[in-house]
Amino acid sequence: MRAFTAVMIGLATLGLGVGYATSGRWIWMTAILLVGLLWLTEPWHGGRWVATLALLLFSAVAGVGVLLGFSTFWLLTSMVIVLVAWDLDHFGNYLAEAPEIRNETELTARHLRRLGFVSVSGWFLGIVALNVQVRLNFVLTLALAIVIVFALSGGIRQMRRESAQNEVS
Repeated sequence: MRAFTAVMIGLATLGLGVGYATSGRWIWMTAILLVGLLWLTEPWHGGRWVATLALLLFSAVAGVGVLLGFSTFWLLTSMVIVLVAWDLDHFGNYLAEAPEIRNETELTARHLRRLGFVSVSGWFLGIVALNVQVRLNFVLTLALAIVIVFALSGGIRQMRRESAQNEVS
């Protein structure tokens, strides 16, 4: 699991770093690489906060990239990879700190399947959102946001229920 997480961290760092390097912004690329290296060394220095800091910094860097006119396709792809790396890092820490795990292989496989589905569908929906323009008035936008919040909270509740059932059985 740690090796796969390291590969995802490397890909995320490379994706954002190359975007800045190809536009001649070497200082930004160097900062991105340093954050990526700090994140990769997290298991040795024990800083559990590094993954969250890297997620925040990489998100800010991607946002600045949008403002600078970089390819939104590559920025979106890099951000999906950053989120996968962040999730895998936290999941690996959870497994390492858990006192006892029944069926660790099954738990890991289930987590990776869910993560893969969410990542691919989120990336696809992001691509659609970047390429389709829809005009909505404020009331419709607010109603849509409320529906999305309820749908997400319901999905999270369902996943928690499933996790609780799996821990009991």
